[in-house]
Amino acid sequence: MSAYKIAVVLPLTHEPLYFTAMNSTRMIYLIGLLFLMTGCDSSPQSTGNMAPQSPKESTFSIVIDFGDYEKDAIESKITTKNQISVIDLLVAASQKAGFPIEHRGSGETAFVEAIDGVKGGEDGKNWWIYYVNDKLAKQGSGVYQLKSGDRVRWSLGKYDFSEDVETSN
Repeated sequence: MSAYKIAVVLPLTHEPLYFTAMNSTRMIYLIGLLFLMTGCDSSPQSTGNMAPQSPKESTFSIVIDFGDYEKDAIESKITTKNQISVIDLLVAASQKAGFPIEHRGSGETAFVEAIDGVKGGEDGKNWWIYYVNDKLAKQGSGVYQLKSGDRVRWSLGKYDFSEDVETSN
């Protein structure tokens, strides 16, 4: 009888393990056992060489409320595959709808000075503030990262660092 020698490398230790089979029946049994030990099943597995899935599209809505100013509110929807901050959404909406904005800084220091020609602070008390899903935001517009479906509303109001904010509308 001829002998067969099979080496199996163990996954955790990377040490070879040698098997010697004396006949074809034992060889088939050993191959079947190895097949089961390697976790061969029909569930989908990542092979590492598959193309990455493209990010899911997210849609956000934005409303610019001018309050006492004689301007109609501006409403827009923006769809993107990228993560987006509140200031990014405002910039995208201004480009899509064609209204100018003035802002300075970025990230934590981003500050909106004017939207469609209406400057914040002209009356000495009302500034551009924003709400996400009808809640006053507690972060700057450059750092607040939106989630798909979020609704942002910009309006002129007095931000006095308390829970209650007076708005000019």
